[in-house]
Order: sequence, then structure tokens, then C-alpha cells
Amino acid sequence: MAYSNSIPSQSALQFLDWDTQQLGIPVAKVLVSESFILRDILKNARDQGLKLIYLTIPSEEKNLIHSAKELGGILVDHKITYSRFRGNDGGDANKDKIEIYTESIPSPELIILAFESGKYSRFRTDPNITEEQFQDIYRQWIINSVNHTVADDVLVYRDNVTQKILGMITVGEKNQRGDIGLLAVDENSRGKQIGAKLIHAAQQYFMKKNYQQSQVVTQQENIPACKLYEKCGYHIEKIEYFFHFWL
Repeated sequence: MAYSNSIPSQSALQFLDWDTQQLGIPVAKVLVSESFILRDILKNARDQGLKLIYLTIPSEEKNLIHSAKELGGILVDHKITYSRFRGNDGGDANKDKIEIYTESIPSPELIILAFESGKYSRFRTDPNITEEQFQDIYRQWIINSVNHTVADDVLVYRDNVTQKILGMITVGEKNQRGDIGLLAVDENSRGKQIGAKLIHAAQQYFMKKNYQQSQVVTQQENIPACKLYEKCGYHIEKIEYFFHFWL
């Protein structure tokens, strides 16, 4: 089903085409400003026929977080943005058998890894989103990464013998920084430093692109990922609370 954006440009809401198409309902996000009134925005959204609203709140805005909960928002994510400046990362992508994925469509292995990368995501933690919808979103995400719509490249780690893909990381640019999108390692191949090797490869990729800084957004609840990024030199830049409002 197709939806059109009928929200005025001056509205405190921004219509989200991609999310709308993936979830099959009209979706928008709140454009946060100092003067906005959340209750009125949600009423406006409901009057316009929107069904799902996203709201991101900086962790220090305690009053707004409290209001979001009181107004029925579901806290679906503590979103952490990590960043680091360029420098010697100690990796060797060639030695570690990491390469750019060159096929035009993702392999079944990549799709499974995409699902694994989203196991802590808000699309998985929100009880109103089905497992099928979650998988559709992450399947499309890796498709769009492979075809360079949402990522510049996908780096993959292959087994030396079988050539099976055991890990992947998507890389691109955001706000003039190198940007990591998805990262996942085959669940039967954990403990072999594959995740760290992929991050090192991403750092080398960003250095070749001459980015002075790189970033990644992950979930605070994803403790293994947080520890891995911190081990690889990333530092917390900000923490945000992500709410879903179902109308």
C-alpha cells in the first residue's frame, strides 16, 4: 500500500517514507525543538492519520523523558553514539581475509547476519512489531547496503577454507564522518576476534577515504557490542532515549 506525505513542512513532524513502506502504516518522527509541546504534537499526528511516531530524547532531558512515558511512549532503545578519531588501529584487512562484498544481491549468509545485527534493535524490542516485520526491515537494510543505497560498501570476513562469510560490517559516510551501520558475526564463530578485525578493517577503509573521525550507533543493551567498540578505541559521544508512540 502506498502512502503520501500530507504533513505541512512547518509541522513538528517529519513523514518517514521508508519506515512507512516497510511497516505498512503511516510513520513520522518528532522534530525536537526547545518550544515544542509533546501532547499537542501527538494529537496533531493522530488527527493526520499517523499510526506510529518516533521520538529521540537526549539522556539529560529528564523532564521530557518523564513526559514521554506518561503520554504512552514505549521506551524501545537507549541509543549510544560512539565516535573515535583516526589513528593506528593495528589491523590488517588483507591478512585477516576481509574483502569488499562485490555481488549485487546479498547472499543468504549476509541476510542471516543482518538479522543477527538487529537482535537488540528497537524493531525487535517493540512488542507491536512482528518478527516478520523486523526481518523484512533488516533484509531490506542489507539489500540497500549491498546496492550502495544506504552504505558505500559491505566488508566481509570469510573462512579461509570454506570461504563462508562469518562476519560483515557496513561502511559509509554520515556528517562528514566514517559511519558503521551493521556489524555481525556468525553465532558459531564467536570468540575468534572476528568482530574486532572487521572494525579494524572499517578503520582502514575510513583512513583511505581520509575521514578524520568515525562513528557508530548501537544499543546500550547490546553489551557485547558496546564492549567491543570501546576496546577498539571508540568513546561514548551521546546517549539518547528512543520512544515509539502508537496512535
